Amino acid sequence: MVSSVRPLGTSPFSIAVIASVLALFCVAKGQAQSHGETSFSAGEAAMASGDAWDAREYFERAVREGYPAGPGYRAVADAYLALDNRLFFAREALERSLRAEPDDIETWYRLADVNLRLEGGDSDPRARKALQEVFRLDPYYRDGYERWGRMYLDPGDSREVAKIFENHLKSDFDPDLALRRIDVLTDAGEYKTAWEAIEEFRRRVRQERYLARLSHLSGVVLAALGELEQGAGYYFNGLAFGVTEDDLEPYFRDIQPLLSDRERMAWPGWPLERRRAFVEGFWNARDPLPFSDLNERWVEQQQRIRVARESYQWKKPISKEKLVELGGRDSGMPAVAIRLDGRALDDRGAFFLRHGEPDETAGVGRDECGFWFYDREGLPNGEMGVNFSDGDDLMVGARGIFFGNDCNFTTIPSTPLALEYFAAGGLTGNDLARAQEHALRDMNVGLAIDTYDHRIEHRMPVDLTPANFSYFRTDTDVVFYFAVPVPEIEVRGNRSRYRKGLVLYDADWREITRQSEDMRAVVTRAIENEEKLGEWYLVDLFRVRMSPGTYHYALQVDDLQGDAVGVKKGTVRVRHFSPTGLDISDLLLSAEIVEGGGVARFQRYGRMIVPLPSHRFLREQPLYLYFEVYNLQANDDREVEFRVDYTIRADKLDRNALERFFGSLRGLVGVREEPEAITFSFERRGPHFGGRAWPEHLSFDAAALPAGTYTLEVVITDHAFFDRITERTAAFSIVD
Repeated sequence: MVSSVRPLGTSPFSIAVIASVLALFCVAKGQAQSHGETSFSAGEAAMASGDAWDAREYFERAVREGYPAGPGYRAVADAYLALDNRLFFAREALERSLRAEPDDIETWYRLADVNLRLEGGDSDPRARKALQEVFRLDPYYRDGYERWGRMYLDPGDSREVAKIFENHLKSDFDPDLALRRIDVLTDAGEYKTAWEAIEEFRRRVRQERYLARLSHLSGVVLAALGELEQGAGYYFNGLAFGVTEDDLEPYFRDIQPLLSDRERMAWPGWPLERRRAFVEGFWNARDPLPFSDLNERWVEQQQRIRVARESYQWKKPISKEKLVELGGRDSGMPAVAIRLDGRALDDRGAFFLRHGEPDETAGVGRDECGFWFYDREGLPNGEMGVNFSDGDDLMVGARGIFFGNDCNFTTIPSTPLALEYFAAGGLTGNDLARAQEHALRDMNVGLAIDTYDHRIEHRMPVDLTPANFSYFRTDTDVVFYFAVPVPEIEVRGNRSRYRKGLVLYDADWREITRQSEDMRAVVTRAIENEEKLGEWYLVDLFRVRMSPGTYHYALQVDDLQGDAVGVKKGTVRVRHFSPTGLDISDLLLSAEIVEGGGVARFQRYGRMIVPLPSHRFLREQPLYLYFEVYNLQANDDREVEFRVDYTIRADKLDRNALERFFGSLRGLVGVREEPEAITFSFERRGPHFGGRAWPEHLSFDAAALPAGTYTLEVVITDHAFFDRITERTAAFSIVD
């Protein structure tokens, strides 16, 4: 007998039961699904009609009825976001949606957005985590990277983002993402790793379109690693490769905190070449030693950026811009919203980026708010004070705001040092109002300029006077006469050796040309009175032919036998000389004019002219005047015939002294006196040689004038051609 054996649960009856149960389950599920879709559709209709509260209830019911949790809870979040003050509920709904669909990038992005809007508390790390997930799924998704870049710098977060980017690059090396990773590593202070990434980039990418951004990053990283010359080379050479707005944007972000509001607003509207010129000119104008191997101001600013990025971040729960909009500087609230590379800084950061380390503080350590004091060349009064408060007890209206431990500008002195600076007599009566006015005045100055006190152990004074002469064509002959006091240059064997250098820039501080030369000078005159040695100068010049216009210059003089360095910067307006009309050159006040021979570079029309750019003359020194008159007309006798009026102006004038001063001149035809001026008129006549220039030089008896400051005006009247006139003015001083 053969028995029949069936597995447990497979009898005809049990199979029928299982089939019936499954059928009932499927029907129920289908009904639930259908019912969930109905509720979801009702929620969408409620949202469309503007009833977000009912929509939220329908969406939650839909999920309970079996609607997929991912889109269901996203819809719940949308409803909460449409209601007032429901961000926490929206965040919870988005998190529940992600538990169902953990790879939904849009939900991660929206979760980051909600946390950023919540501002502070545990929202900051939640926003960072959400954005990390966005980057893990797609590093280019929407504006996720820009939003992340506006949060305060967290090195740990940056390192995590850099790892995420690195994982993407391992599977697909994308140059743009590689540059982004280098930037993130740099922000995090991982400079060695960033440089390794830069070298890998160079090995793998040969496309020129990345050179500008890569060179910028190379310069920043190498500067942080101490390779300053190499870093500066990369940084500034990278400007030449900028062919898009994105290429030049990193260069702009470095200087943006130092710019005026007008310049910041103008930047987006400038064409590419104008932007490049602006960046070049910005650094050229601030280079303290134009002939050194580095732009020391750039080196300093890179260091300031690193410190500010680390030490002066804005970490308050409320965004900087919102707090600024609330106003109330007198209550200690922020005076300015400043960002460094997109990230907000507290108020100390704005001043630190512009002026560096304060010369004195109210205490020790960068974490302390208190009082900062600057004693600095470049400030209008040579000094500036800024007071900061941590703001824990500040109020806005009747509502308190939690400020955290960041520092805000305040006009109320809060430390003994600040009281001494702003209100030495205390804060009674009107003293508080005056102290607050003083504080606001210093703040406005501090945020309007930037300073850098480059330390030179032996800085020599330099005087410089540009002089314009006609070059008989469209150009102008500009002579840059400069002088340094003799004691500043070390003399060995009756000789001094120095290097002179001149850089010329256009009106935007873009470099046009530079000249440099090592010189040997002979001390030709013994100084009889050692007490007046400082009034004797070593004089030299540069001669440049230029088109009329406005230019900037930088002159540097280095003592090659000593350690002195002198720098002079300024603006020169190159004159246009008429090719036919009566005109006059600039006036040269000189300590020596020798006819015939002499040093060739000092000669004009056979005269060796050695001006004194300081325009300071000892009473025992001779005083000479040189100028050139152009386009004097010939009379019927083929002669020039003109009048020269010399007007001396000063607070106190002695006619007898001035007559002795002009005593060596011949042809006096009249004297005119005014309350603070005396004019001596002389008639001149001579052969017309056919040339355009009539050179004129005169000597005066400086001993006749008492010590003081004088203005000399020269007016030329051409009698041979309708009494046309031309005039120039120069100032000088006589010292005992």
